[in-house]
Amino acid sequence: ALPEVRPAALAGADRPATLTAHAAGLTLSLRLPRALRGVDEGVLTVRPGGGGPARPAGPAGQENLPGLPGLRGGWRQQPIGVGPLPVRATPLGGGRYRLDWPPLPVAGGWRLTLTLAAPGRAGPAAAFAVRVR
Repeated sequence: ALPEVRPAALAGADRPATLTAHAAGLTLSLRLPRALRGVDEGVLTVRPGGGGPARPAGPAGQENLPGLPGLRGGWRQQPIGVGPLPVRATPLGGGRYRLDWPPLPVAGGWRLTLTLAAPGRAGPAAAFAVRVR
């Protein structure tokens, strides 16, 4: 019998991937469990631009990084017209969110755009690009 050989591109895509974006003085890190078709979840970490831990709101209505109630987004694959596939964000605390979306159905270049909105005002957008295999 012949041994099963897995192409290097697929083997690399089956490992966790971390993507980083910046918006409005924040650093956003998206951790995907894998970059293969069918991926449907990830963990987003939001930090101040300097990378320090997120802090709760202070006096005078300062932003509360762990609580971005207007966090929303969607995945698109522009070349073939797929999307947006909606993203649901569930706060985990400490500036971390579990993101869930319908499984990405095809391989190729995908783009996740997240809007960070505070109550009563539109927020900046951050974008992540990933090649799904």
